[in-house]
Amino acid sequence: MDHEIFGIYTLTHSDEPTTEDVLKPGNKMVAVGYCMYGSSCMLVLSTGIGIHIFTLDPLLGEFILIHPDIKEVLPMSFLMEQAGGHAFTGKKRVSYQLILEM
Repeated sequence: MDHEIFGIYTLTHSDEPTTEDVLKPGNKMVAVGYCMYGSSCMLVLSTGIGIHIFTLDPLLGEFILIHPDIKEVLPMSFLMEQAGGHAFTGKKRVSYQLILEM
C-alpha cells in the first residue's frame, strides 16, 4: 500500500509555477487530501467544511463518495514524515529542491 498527501492552491498568475507558488503557507490552501492506493484506492478530501471519503470504482473509472461530510476526526500529531525522514510540521518551509527530490 502506498499513499500521497497533497494540498491544492489557487494560482495567483497564469505563468509557469515559481518557488513562491510552491512555498505558499498552509492557510492559503483551498483543499487538502490524502490518497491510499494498493489493491484498492481511497481518497480523503477536505475543502475546509467537513471531510469526504471516496473509493475508486475500477469498472466505472470514477471515485464514488462513500463517507460524506465527516465532522469529527482525531487530531494529527504530525502532517507527514517523508522524503528520507524529513518531518514537515508546518513550522518550517521546505526548499523547492527538496520537493523535487521527493
